[in-house]
Order: sequence, then C-alpha cells, then structure tokens
Amino acid sequence: MTIQYLEPHHIKSCADLLEQISIQHTQLAPDTYQVPSNEYNRTILEGYLVDNKEKIGLVYIENTSVIGLLLASLIISNENGPVKDVISTKIDVIVVSNLHQRKGIGTLLLHQIESLAKENNSVSITLGVNTHNVAAQGFYNSLGYASSNITMRKNI
Repeated sequence: MTIQYLEPHHIKSCADLLEQISIQHTQLAPDTYQVPSNEYNRTILEGYLVDNKEKIGLVYIENTSVIGLLLASLIISNENGPVKDVISTKIDVIVVSNLHQRKGIGTLLLHQIESLAKENNSVSITLGVNTHNVAAQGFYNSLGYASSNITMRKNI
C-alpha cells in the first residue's frame, strides 16, 4: 500500500476507476450527472502527470492496482508578475474504489495533498461535493473542511 504520483502507466486503471465511480454517481443523481467517456477521462488524467507543475495527481496503490485517486490544481496568483505565488490548492477529483471505501484511503490521500499544499505555500484547500453526497460531506467535515459557498445550477 503506497501513495505515488500519477504516471503514464496509471492512466488506464485511473480512467477505469473514474468510470466506475461516475456510473455510481449517475445512479444517485441521474438529473445532475453524466458519465464521461473513458477516452475523455484519459485526456483529463494526462494533464495531471508528474511533469505538470500546476497540477498534482496522486494514486493509492495496493497490490499493483490503483484503488484511490486524487487530482488537484494549484491556484496561482501574480501570473503576469515576476513572482508566482500559490494561494490555494483545489481538489478537482478524489475517488476510492467502491470495495475499498471507509478504510482510510481517502484520508491518506487528503493528508498527502495537504502536506504538498503546505510545501507549495497554499493558504487553503478547496473541493466541491454534490449536495446528494451526504456521506462525503460528513467525511470532509470530520477532517476539518467546512462549507464556504454554494453553486447554483439550472438544467437547460
């Protein structure tokens, strides 16, 4: 069991994991969620490979299988100035395989990104969670995350 940076050989299994979790979310909230294609997931994942300094991809590996994934972006200020400062880290995706949930893997991934965020001088970490995902909200609250805003949506 280990946390590693996302590498090219992880892409296929990470895309499969994202698809599995997306199908589950679609069943919970069919009016608000669509399953992205595996090809789309692979394209997104490639943006988080280790050579991208403003994106962080972490995988949790158990017995050579990816069972957890966290993707994050460093929010940069002063992009046009001489100094670029990381002001926040945004968790774009965090998923754990259905069979491995509630075993501390999500907590380990979050602790790892929190350490990396501190190393990059982030002052905060943000993430989004769907209103129907009460279990995830409770999980994040238990780790010190608090609601700070609300996003409104209208289907058209």
